[in-house]
Amino acid sequence: MTHRIPGLSRRTRTAAATGLSALALLSSPAVLPAAHADAPAADRTARQSSRPLTGSEAATAARLDAIRDDPRLAEDFFRRLPKGGDLHNHLSGAVRTEYLVELAAEDGLCIDTATTTAVAPPCGDGTRPAADARTDRAFHDAIVRAWSMQDFPADGNGHDHFFDTFGKFGEVTWRHRGNCSPRSPTTSPRSTSSTWRPWSPRPPTGRGTSPRRSAGTRTWPGCTRS
Repeated sequence: MTHRIPGLSRRTRTAAATGLSALALLSSPAVLPAAHADAPAADRTARQSSRPLTGSEAATAARLDAIRDDPRLAEDFFRRLPKGGDLHNHLSGAVRTEYLVELAAEDGLCIDTATTTAVAPPCGDGTRPAADARTDRAFHDAIVRAWSMQDFPADGNGHDHFFDTFGKFGEVTWRHRGNCSPRSPTTSPRSTSSTWRPWSPRPPTGRGTSPRRSAGTRTWPGCTRS
C-alpha cells in the first residue's frame, strides 16, 4: 500500500517509498534470522558491529525502530540524516572524463603516448596533441580509459589505477578555475536527483598556490576538490 504525503513532490515520495521498502526488506524475517527478527534495532546493530554502539548510535537505532511503521515520521527521520554517500571526494574526479579531454585539447596540451599523461606544450617526440582526440576515436578512447575506470579489467589492480589517474590529468585540472563544478554529475541539469554536496578543495600538488577563505570553505584556484 502506498502512503501519500501532502505537499511532497512525486520524486520525493518515490525516494521515501524506496528507502522504506529497503528498510522493510532488511528487517523482514526472510532476511534476518528468526532469533533476530524481533530484536530491538540497537541490539541487532550491536550484533553486526565489532564494537559496542555509542550512545548516539543506540539512540538513532532505537528511534528508527520506534517509527518504522509511520511513513510521515520515517520521512522526517531520513530528511534529517547526513546526505551523500561520499565522505571523501575530489571534484576533478567527479567531472566527466570526456570533458577533461576536451579541456586538454582547448589548452593545446600534449599527451605522453607512453603514459597517457597530459603534459604542457610544445608537443615533441613521444607526445601527441590532445586535440588529436577530437578526430582520432581510438586515441580519444585510450585517454578516457587511462584517465578513468572505463573498461578496466575485473582482475586488475583497480586501487592503483584509480589513484594514478589524478596524476595523468592533473595538468588539465589545475588550469581551470570554476570550470569543473558545473560539470559535476551532482550539479548537472541532466542529473536525475537533486544532491547538495559541499566541495572542500585542496591545492594542486607542487603549484604553491595559497588557500583562500570563502564562506567558511577552503578553496584553491583550479578544477580541484578535496
